[in-house]
Amino acid sequence: MIKVLKSFVVGPLEEYAPAVADEMVRVGYTLSSASQHMAFVAHLSWWMVQSNRAVGELTVEVLEQFFAFRRVEGYVNYRTEKSARPLSRVLASDGIVIPTVEATAVQLLLDRFGDYLAQVKSLAAATIAGYIHWIRPLVIARVERDGVGFEGLTIADIHHFLAQRCAGKSAASAQLCVTAVRSLLGFLHGDGIALSVSAEAVPAAARWSQTVLPQGLSAEAITVLLAGCDRDTATGRRDYAIMLLETARADVLAFTGFPKEIWRQLWSNNPQERLNREIRRRTDVVGIFPDRGSLIRLVSAVLAEQHDEWIEGRRYLGLDVLSRSRLTLVPTDKEEQTTELGALSA
Repeated sequence: MIKVLKSFVVGPLEEYAPAVADEMVRVGYTLSSASQHMAFVAHLSWWMVQSNRAVGELTVEVLEQFFAFRRVEGYVNYRTEKSARPLSRVLASDGIVIPTVEATAVQLLLDRFGDYLAQVKSLAAATIAGYIHWIRPLVIARVERDGVGFEGLTIADIHHFLAQRCAGKSAASAQLCVTAVRSLLGFLHGDGIALSVSAEAVPAAARWSQTVLPQGLSAEAITVLLAGCDRDTATGRRDYAIMLLETARADVLAFTGFPKEIWRQLWSNNPQERLNREIRRRTDVVGIFPDRGSLIRLVSAVLAEQHDEWIEGRRYLGLDVLSRSRLTLVPTDKEEQTTELGALSA
């Protein structure tokens, strides 16, 4: 039930305020939407007092003057003839008929879609206006310009519309457009229209505009990009890390040149980690070392245990796999220049 305060609506429309509230309850307005609409009725009644107009003088032209006044005052909603329809129905039941302009097929569809959002989705008036704003070009194109309606709508048409409508828009605006299109499809499905297109098939908007790494960058270009990253900020450090990985792509993916069954062993460092844990376990037993030399002797003893027999008993890569991983020499006519290295001295 919507509570109407007598002091809230004053002027010529005061006696009609309870009936307007009942009408909004009948058509399924939410409490929030009904409260906003009652504020609109109160504003209209106040404006009629200031303009010395009676209820019987309400016409389309007078309402348009009031809507122009609201636009000048900075109001962003309840600025069209549709806003006065609950009041018009109440006045018509009392014998006061406000002539209206015949609505177009586009406007009728958008009005029904707005009622669907208010009654079924329970959305606020501002949200409904935003949804209608985003899908209006699609409705105009299908119903008015092309005259094909939504019977032959395909997912390709939806993708084409989203690509044009969301071009240059922020991620939040694109997501709102996607949500509006999905709601429109749900509304059309309720009427048995566009059943070949599922609302779930509408693609989601990307939250980050840079979802794909740059491709085909030269070393000079990457150097310039690395120099432009501000590593004093979190975003700059993230971009710097991405560019470093892009530069080291060949090294990072070098393991793919070996048999696939040993990729896991190559890209991991499990043997080194096991050795580190063994050294850490031995040093934890001792606790405090008297000097640096004693620590070096203990660690050296652990490393000395990694002899051939120990490695053979706990082999990480089998000999058969290693034999298949050898490089295959390709005969060539070119002679490679070799440089002889002198003996290394300790």
